[in-house]
Amino acid sequence: MKLRGLRPPGAPSRTPAAGPPRRVLLVIDSLDGGGAERYVADLAIALRSRGWDIEVACSAAGVRAARLRAANVPVNVLAGALVKRRLSLRYVRALRRLLAQGRYDVVHAQLYASAAAAAAAVPRGTPLVLTEHSEGPWRSWRARAVSRWSYRRATRIVAVSASIRNVLVDAYRVPPARIEVLPAVPAIAVRPHAPQPSGERPAVVGFAGRLIPEKGADVFLRAAALVAGVVPGARFVVIGDGRLRGELEALAGDLGLLLEDRARFLGFRDDAADLIAGLDILAVPSRSEGTPLVVGEAMAAGVPVVASRAGGLPDQVTHRRTGLVVDPEDPEGLATALVSLLLAPDEARQLGEAGRAHAARFPHAALVDRIEEVYRQAHQPAAGPPHRSASPPSARPRPAPGATWPQAAPAAAAGQQASGQLAEGRGLGVAGAEQADGTVRRGKRAAAQQPGLWLAATARPQPGVQGRGDYGAPA
Repeated sequence: MKLRGLRPPGAPSRTPAAGPPRRVLLVIDSLDGGGAERYVADLAIALRSRGWDIEVACSAAGVRAARLRAANVPVNVLAGALVKRRLSLRYVRALRRLLAQGRYDVVHAQLYASAAAAAAAVPRGTPLVLTEHSEGPWRSWRARAVSRWSYRRATRIVAVSASIRNVLVDAYRVPPARIEVLPAVPAIAVRPHAPQPSGERPAVVGFAGRLIPEKGADVFLRAAALVAGVVPGARFVVIGDGRLRGELEALAGDLGLLLEDRARFLGFRDDAADLIAGLDILAVPSRSEGTPLVVGEAMAAGVPVVASRAGGLPDQVTHRRTGLVVDPEDPEGLATALVSLLLAPDEARQLGEAGRAHAARFPHAALVDRIEEVYRQAHQPAAGPPHRSASPPSARPRPAPGATWPQAAPAAAAGQQASGQLAEGRGLGVAGAEQADGTVRRGKRAAAQQPGLWLAATARPQPGVQGRGDYGAPA
């Protein structure tokens, strides 16, 4: 598939100005919900605070536009309607006009539609950086051809996980030297350990994400129904919104989770990070994934994570060290892991504290340092020395001494099979969850940081957003 006619004959090119880059345009499909949108907003605000001249361009605005404008980051809405998972010539032309006016040193695009538009619109001579947030399992042969062409146009590509890097190299033939693996990190501080409140409350297991097939909320609900049979007092929350919400609510009803208020659908919540911090366990049963920010949010709060072995999740969660890793598409395996932590609170607490320590080693400021370096590398002349900024990266926070950005770990051993064992309590996967005779010890889950979470977490979507925020709009 050849992409012709996107650049008129004689289209202008420009040579990057001498000196380090200072003016950057971030391009993304929209400023609605989702991890990539939040990644861009956090990055733009952080770069702005460091003195960079930052603007954002998008096909359609969203809930994050106001936050960016409040931080004095200009937002350019180019298409008036969302462009997603397709190449839009209207979006290309509008972006080309903006680039002709803006004289940007670097253009940094995210997601399929904006990466394709930027690849077509960016003048030759202006460095293009792409961040790839997913493995793109939905892409047809035509979409893969467009992506391959976009990657060829990019000076540098940031992959948010090692698994995405492998896809770029193996499936799209991107030279490894042009790829930087930088896992996404939430722009939140690590929360200090909070004393355990007195009294008892139900243990709460949560899911946080867009309600789309890739996120596996249906797997979570099926696992929740199994967990409820072993730990009847457990409660479950679904934080987020999306096109599958109606189907998932019907599934929860069929599974009996809506009886006795066992499960709640909270919709989009602007306090989602606080709700995640109040969970006993966060479940991330994705079928396909980059490096979801919700994992970092849970770790920063000391909440243990049970994640599927999909995409970049094994980069974030090390099995039995900072959380538990299970197979995707396996409700019984997920339920087994959840029950094991609910019945072994000391083990769960140890995993949570290990996750908190891991989050402290990789602050958002260190990610921004690395992105700045990517911009400098992309902007410098091919044969010249790197440009140096007035504020050297070494003066800013970096990963703790001895820490390196996470890379893909060898696949963990497959989780124990739970079929026919869950109700009996065998094969729970964490020491201390079984008695010597192989039966379940029905221990009580220690209270977590927010004893009122179950009462406070009412199903109230924020007015006027209808699930189009952090955990809202479908991809």
